[in-house]
Amino acid sequence: MLRRYGRGITVIVLALIIGLVWVGPAAAQAPQGTGPDDTMVPNGQWTKIEKGQYHWYAFHFDYDEDRVADPIEIRMYAEPYEIATLTVRDEAQANLWRADGTQEHFGCCTMVDIDKDEDGNPDYAVWAGSLRSSGTYYIVVEHARNIDASGMYRFTIAGEGLTFPTKAPAPMADKEATTPAAAPEPRMIAEDGSGPDLAMVPTGEWTVIEEGQYHWYTFYYDYDEDFKTEPVEIRMYTDIYDGATLTVRNAEQAQLWRDEGKQEHFGCCTMVDIDKDEDGKADYAMWAGTLRASGQYYIVVEHARNVSGPVAYRFTMSGRGFSFPTAAPVAPAAEAPVAPAEVPVVETPKPIVLAGLNGTGPDYALAPTTEPTVINDGQFHWYAFQFDYDDENPMDPIEIRFYSGPLEGATLTVRNAAQAEQWRKEGEHEHFGCCTLVDIDKDEDGNADYAMWSGNLRESGTYYIVVEHARNMSGPVVYHFALTGEGISY
Repeated sequence: MLRRYGRGITVIVLALIIGLVWVGPAAAQAPQGTGPDDTMVPNGQWTKIEKGQYHWYAFHFDYDEDRVADPIEIRMYAEPYEIATLTVRDEAQANLWRADGTQEHFGCCTMVDIDKDEDGNPDYAVWAGSLRSSGTYYIVVEHARNIDASGMYRFTIAGEGLTFPTKAPAPMADKEATTPAAAPEPRMIAEDGSGPDLAMVPTGEWTVIEEGQYHWYTFYYDYDEDFKTEPVEIRMYTDIYDGATLTVRNAEQAQLWRDEGKQEHFGCCTMVDIDKDEDGKADYAMWAGTLRASGQYYIVVEHARNVSGPVAYRFTMSGRGFSFPTAAPVAPAAEAPVAPAEVPVVETPKPIVLAGLNGTGPDYALAPTTEPTVINDGQFHWYAFQFDYDDENPMDPIEIRFYSGPLEGATLTVRNAAQAEQWRKEGEHEHFGCCTLVDIDKDEDGNADYAMWSGNLRESGTYYIVVEHARNMSGPVVYHFALTGEGISY
């Protein structure tokens, strides 16, 4: 299974090994979080703090006066509970520290008395507030001055308009490092998916997970008593096949992880024995279950503890009633790509921008639409239609006309159910039909006006249309297509 993908994993492994040759020593010795010019990225992980230390973190906030945003909320958990304090600072207060070391802030976490633990201690400290201007802000965790011992803390941050640096400022050069400026510092990159407050949106794409990692994803479920018997199904594919596990969790189990770090779940993918590969291994793992309440749920992929090295995985979801956030919580805010001004085919100023899993594979295929749609570098957009073959009456060919701007910015192929299944198993992109440029009706620059595929389908069933961003192009492309013919339904 995934024989072709294995070569890609080898490249990734080599890249990581090369990067870590330099990163290891520097990460171990270079100070991190010592001030506003040496900030860390919030990651939700437990961190040790010693007497006298201040740990600085940075985030960016994008203020939108047209949107009434919910307050930003920070929750800090500490062990022991009074070992540290957390304050929030703006750029002016950071400059004050730079100038003379003055510690000023505009927000401070305070203890919450609800839900005290068995010793009567508060469960966490919280700060919530609305920011009124865009810019860089700082979170500073300080070791309590009246306590000599070291302690542990972690905090979560949630709210609209938040983004994080893609990596922290360059660490101080280690004596053994020859080219520190060019070497990446992957450990300081904001780790989307490291917990429920940094949960990612499922994409269906292949993803690499390293030893010891957990990748959190989130989805929403809307319970409908009229469809209460229809389960949600998750299929996970891995290379190597048993290199990762997938569990499903509810909001209470996510909160248990926040409070105590416990890993609990109510569902777990198990290996499916049908369709074993040539080595006798299961082709995928699956979980299917009926959710009985509306709310937010989580999918957690964990690197198998008995496996060494990086593992590639992807998973798909099917069923009724689930949906996805338009963006992962506290992920960098991305504005909808704007269609190039010279594109003649865009009839509307706001083309569709797909979000979440929409269109990412045959299990999330969309109904064909004539509306302009944006596709970005590396993306594939899947559409599905049904065809009803009538062997008693001659049927006209199916025809697809495909328009894109720039003209050759995307390609369109047609696939059958077997080819879709081959993509599910191995990630291979095979097709039986492809739109080609039409030379009639060229525009003033001599370019063809559209691309077209026409063909006769000889069997009833589900078929797929896949639009791929051209590999030799960069930047967003706007496209639309028209599907016509007898026997078609969506």
